[in-house]
Amino acid sequence: MLFKSKKTLLVFIISFFVLLPDKLFADHTEHSYHLLEEVYTVYELTNEQKYDAASKKLEQVSIAVANNHLNVPKDKLVFIQESVSNVKMELLSDALTDEMKRDSAESIVLMMEAATHKESQLFENKKAELKRQILNTLESDTVDFEENYWKTVTEFQTLIPAFKVELPVSNWGSIDVQLSSMKNMNDFKEMEEDLHVLLNLYEPVEVQKNEEDDDSSFIWLVSTIGGTIVFTLIYVGWRKYKGEKKGKKKYKKVDGL
Repeated sequence: MLFKSKKTLLVFIISFFVLLPDKLFADHTEHSYHLLEEVYTVYELTNEQKYDAASKKLEQVSIAVANNHLNVPKDKLVFIQESVSNVKMELLSDALTDEMKRDSAESIVLMMEAATHKESQLFENKKAELKRQILNTLESDTVDFEENYWKTVTEFQTLIPAFKVELPVSNWGSIDVQLSSMKNMNDFKEMEEDLHVLLNLYEPVEVQKNEEDDDSSFIWLVSTIGGTIVFTLIYVGWRKYKGEKKGKKKYKKVDGL
């Protein structure tokens, strides 16, 4: 009896340690794990200046990403993992201000929104804000121009991870070059030129979408018109055939008389 009890206990202990790893990572592999909620929690903790807790939460996010919780190409997945790791270090850095850390946390939120939602409303709103900021800077007077310019640079930098998730990898180089150029500008005219370049950098994405819509509308129009023409030709041919058939029957009756 004692032997059976020890054997049962041994089986229980072995089962516990075998199943424990699955339980630890279950939250990151099952669909019940809400990645976006965790990312928003990171932002809230950062906003409350709880940087240690935010960094630990990002570690969980990193595990979830590594467990293929995001449906993105491999090169973008690697970029997302690197971005999460970088922000995790930034949150614990003494060299960054609280505002800088909030911007970093916000960049992760926007990146994950772009990765999980094809048309994220938050990301679209932020892009619209950036466009307004660029136009506002271009229209501002000389006194306010420089301040607005650097605000634009900060907003652009916050959006870069999300832009990279949204755009093809071939566009990433031009984004990095643009940010580097804007950060090293001191001349008023060159700053203005950079703002115009920035406008054209992400607006083609919207234009491309419109062109795709126009193409689909054009195809639909051609198909409709083509279908109508084909139907009309078939109907006219059928009517002609019926008319000829009736004419032959009448002709046969006349010959019979």
